[in-house]
Amino acid sequence: MKRRRFAVTWSMVIAVALWLSSPAAGKQAEVEQAEADLLQRAAENIEKYRKGEAVIRFRTESGAAVQGAQVQVTQATHDFLFGSIIFDLVWGEEGAYRPELFKRRFRELFNFAVFPFYWADYERKQGMPGWEKMLPVIQWCQASGITTKGHPLVWTAPSGKPEWLSAYPPGTVEELLKARVVNTVGGYQGLIDIWDVVNEPVNTRAWENTGAEPWMEEPLDKVAGLVEKSFKWAFSANPGAQLILNEFYTITKEQTRERFVRLVEELQRRDTPISGLGIQAHEPRSEWYPPERVWATFDRLAGLGYPLHITEFMPQSSGKEITGGWREGAWTAEAQAEFAEQFYRLSVGHPAVVSVNWW
Repeated sequence: MKRRRFAVTWSMVIAVALWLSSPAAGKQAEVEQAEADLLQRAAENIEKYRKGEAVIRFRTESGAAVQGAQVQVTQATHDFLFGSIIFDLVWGEEGAYRPELFKRRFRELFNFAVFPFYWADYERKQGMPGWEKMLPVIQWCQASGITTKGHPLVWTAPSGKPEWLSAYPPGTVEELLKARVVNTVGGYQGLIDIWDVVNEPVNTRAWENTGAEPWMEEPLDKVAGLVEKSFKWAFSANPGAQLILNEFYTITKEQTRERFVRLVEELQRRDTPISGLGIQAHEPRSEWYPPERVWATFDRLAGLGYPLHITEFMPQSSGKEITGGWREGAWTAEAQAEFAEQFYRLSVGHPAVVSVNWW
């Protein structure tokens, strides 16, 4: 290899010095320091909130203390839920590629699985829900020590409304929706005890609105009425279930986040039995979330008094441009891994967060 020599001139030194003292360089240094500070805080919280001490004593059959024994301890599970959707196994031949390999890798990585309960697909024909596809996969999860969750019970998007529902008047639709919630939550009690009860209530449309896009911003009192009923129906069917309210754009759009906060506060005034708040983490899908904004979102929603669930985490490796202003470049596998690690550290490091789920 031929070595090349470069002459360093005073003009080059001055240029570098000016860049280092420029507002852009100063801003970048602040950004990097803020990230380092937050990740350090997360690391300290992990030590404080995610770990505990235990004393294990080994004795012989006669009760004498064992001396000098070599003991290997392997952690088998964790209170924190590390999850992913398990839709492919439920869909069987329609979705799963090499299902036994899928199961092995799923079990190696996760202790939490999310099942698809989109009403339009789950009950394509009225009165004939697809529980037969769910049951074997739920039983495999139970045998593997994997906690299960259903998503979603109530969603006013097209996939949350089967076509046959349009044949009924509004009053009957509400009765059918109530029956759907009560029968599903009650019927799966002991098999699935965590539910996304209402999906995306801030970005919703009314049941009577049959249009497609755009999403509508209904008056909050109207939205709260549907959410309140849905949670109370679910609670009546299984009072011990964890009932989650799931929303998107809470990280990236302050207006959406504050509207969601106002909705939750209204639901609290109505004594709605909410168990947790869901934070979707894939909108917009090209953005690398600044750590400070992620942490601020966690703090803001934690102030409402509920555990937080990262319900839909989906960093990409598509080669598309990274947006959001925090990182530059393209979404490569390496960028995906770095973002995922950073987001995991922030999530596990915040005491209010109890789960992270890949979408």
